Amino acid sequence: MPRRIAVDRVQEVYATSYRRLVGQLTGVTGDPVEAEDAVMEAFARALASRRSFLAADNPEAWLRTVAVNVTRTRWRRSRFFRDVSHRLVAAERYDEL
Repeated sequence: MPRRIAVDRVQEVYATSYRRLVGQLTGVTGDPVEAEDAVMEAFARALASRRSFLAADNPEAWLRTVAVNVTRTRWRRSRFFRDVSHRLVAAERYDEL
């Protein structure tokens, strides 16, 4: 499929769905900046996976799913690094004794 078709479709869906998606993701994240970033990442992935995106019956739902998955991944990574950093700090405290 030509890239131009995908770009045109993404632009069309962006014009109709962007604000709604950011609003929905703000409800998920509690942070409008994080929500906007996740939605933009979803649009970028739509272009990178254009066959899957163009084949979707509901492109807004496709984007929402991707944006929620991006948010989940980021949350898991931040939780993991927070937990690891606490363990490292605790280990350093014992080393000082």
